Amino acid sequence: MLKKQGILIGGLLLTVLAGCSSHESRKKAVEDFDYLEASLAQPISTVGIGDVAFDPTYNVPPLGKGALPSYLGGKVDVRSPAQVLTVFEGTRTDDTAENVTVIFTARDRGVVAKDDAWALLLNFMAQFNVSAESIDKFKGELVSGTFVFEQEFGSFWNKTRYRSEEQYKFTLQEAASSRAASLSVELLSSKESVNGEVKTKPLLDAEKQRYETGMVNRLLVFALAENQRKNASLQSHDNRVPLDLGFDDNGLPAWVTKKNFDIVWAKLPLALAALNFEYESSNKNLGAYVMSFKQPSDSYWREKGVRGFELRKGSYTFQLGQSKQGDTVITIFGRDKEPLSVQQVSKMYLSIVDLMQKHMRVETK
Repeated sequence: MLKKQGILIGGLLLTVLAGCSSHESRKKAVEDFDYLEASLAQPISTVGIGDVAFDPTYNVPPLGKGALPSYLGGKVDVRSPAQVLTVFEGTRTDDTAENVTVIFTARDRGVVAKDDAWALLLNFMAQFNVSAESIDKFKGELVSGTFVFEQEFGSFWNKTRYRSEEQYKFTLQEAASSRAASLSVELLSSKESVNGEVKTKPLLDAEKQRYETGMVNRLLVFALAENQRKNASLQSHDNRVPLDLGFDDNGLPAWVTKKNFDIVWAKLPLALAALNFEYESSNKNLGAYVMSFKQPSDSYWREKGVRGFELRKGSYTFQLGQSKQGDTVITIFGRDKEPLSVQQVSKMYLSIVDLMQKHMRVETK
């Protein structure tokens, strides 16, 4: 069953990302009939026939107000409009919204959909090694760093390399019920290049919407994969502690897991030791570990096979607690009990993800 689901996700990723033999050819119609060489036919003369009824069915509509005067011939993108793939259970689109918007609906009554959507978004960004430039949970706004997507098209002898750099603003709003939340995606900037040559043409409204739709689809495919990963973990006897990015009940960035407090308490210092933290002290009644950190060399991270992160030398407190939803949360504090930023927590999380992907199992002593 899991193998079939893996094939499904792979197929969805291909649907989102794949194209024709080259990047530019995806935007043009099949040229077997030389449509770019076509010319207007001479109108048929109706002299002496009388009144003729014209059928407007095949009239070419005028260009939209957002189209450029030069948007003709080979410059026209003939691809069908991009569509949101609501492959993740409990999602639907909001076609009345100004930007591309997807609505998440929780199946269980006790679940706050907005909190789950925040966690999903942070974990999604972490997978692409993208941090938040700014985040305001009260307003429900997050401005991302730059996503970089690269693709190759064509054969070995005639390969086209496509690169896209994209920055987005995500707006997350709670609906009338806490079980539903809407996520809107707005493209702030983009730069694409083909074989290293940067494209400088203006971005049309339809292309902007295609970018935004593509980002939503990537997010939903990621959500589907994560949900299947969690279900597989619950069904197995794996002794790892899967972590997600999220927030504690005070709105601070945190690591979140479904595993109970005692399991996390036993395994956390062993996992942190693999990230070059050293044990200083602990108090289980208070749910706190104090660990010291000294920045290792780049070779240390390479030997461990994980992505590195940067922290100041010093002591850090890892505060364990339980959320209102019953999850175990780990909030990280630096000097003077100041919580680490979303960016710092996210970068450390990437190293944890690498440990999990290596199937690194840490046994309690």
